[in-house]
Amino acid sequence: MKKQAGSWIDLFEHPGLDQFTAVSRIFDAFEVLLYVADMKTHELLFLNGYGQQLWGSNAVGQLCYKVLQRGQNGPCPFCTNHRLVENRHGCSPVMWEFQNTVNHRWFLCVDKGIPWVDGRLVRMEVAIDITERKAREQFHEQYVGLISHDLRNPLSSISYSASVLRALLEKDDVSQGAKFVDMILRSSRRMTGMIDDLIETTRLESAQIQLHKSLFDLSELASGVLENLDADASRRVRLAADGAAPVLADAGRVERVLDNLIGNALQYSSDDAPVTVLIGTHENETVVTVTDHGVGIPEDALPKLFQRFSRVTTDPTIKGLGLGLYNSRLIVEAHGGRIWAQSELGAGSTFAFALPIARDQRDQESNRDLRQDAGGAASRRGCQTVFEPVNPKR
Repeated sequence: MKKQAGSWIDLFEHPGLDQFTAVSRIFDAFEVLLYVADMKTHELLFLNGYGQQLWGSNAVGQLCYKVLQRGQNGPCPFCTNHRLVENRHGCSPVMWEFQNTVNHRWFLCVDKGIPWVDGRLVRMEVAIDITERKAREQFHEQYVGLISHDLRNPLSSISYSASVLRALLEKDDVSQGAKFVDMILRSSRRMTGMIDDLIETTRLESAQIQLHKSLFDLSELASGVLENLDADASRRVRLAADGAAPVLADAGRVERVLDNLIGNALQYSSDDAPVTVLIGTHENETVVTVTDHGVGIPEDALPKLFQRFSRVTTDPTIKGLGLGLYNSRLIVEAHGGRIWAQSELGAGSTFAFALPIARDQRDQESNRDLRQDAGGAASRRGCQTVFEPVNPKR
């Protein structure tokens, strides 16, 4: 076998390189945590390169419970030292999982009592970062809870309404059946929306999403979203576009983002409160803002808005899984864009997202046509050409 420079094959043959240093270099190459600590004094005797990246290069010589954990003034209550020794000799390794109190990451730990260079028995731990695996497990558990609880409500409503409708039909009292048919349809649409959100979240998080990009005018797409609203909701929404807003994106998924933001603005404000949608360009981005005059959002809740299953409202009449804004963030970020929100309690909220403007030569040629088309369309809609981006800075 041919030796390669710097490979582990020739480490022991390198003049002046002792065995301990050679082994240390091997351990430093592993992207797992490996440390050795004295079982009696808890002094760190060795910490590999990966561990030093997490806890610093000066950790060796310090007490393990003070370096590797937070808020410990003595040995950790979960320490496995007592399980690593039997008749003064090392016994079978102990495997366990733990969320670190310093960086809050999950590790699969394997502990073993081994003899040190001076003959004493020490603790060696190899820890593999399993944070992503734990997040997936938690996500699946939450899915089960959501499916068993939130999806059961519309199913119960469908079952009840269908039973009543059947009884009415048996009595030939058809006139009373219309409202129960409406209940079935509303519950079915709600359940379909929840299932769509769950499927979309799974695809986005598993990187299985395929973006079918095309060049289109974002203001035209927004007009289509408004046309799909019912008459009462449509009258409340004012669309203002500052000329053409060309983007190269997946129109179907961007439409979901618009539909979610506009739908939320209508849902979280009174029936007569206006909602304003502004679309325009700022620097190298096409920016969309959706502003309502609803109840507003507490300041401490703003950072959590775009997290999975986040629901700020405590109103039991407002249903949902808390995936709409989370999916919107994933869609926008998949396009290289960004999304944010501003709000004040009692004064309403503004949600905004920005997508890169289409820039290549082919896009620019198409953009000229889009501007001509969009200019005429904007005139037909009576849109105002006023645009002031909300918090455009990154």
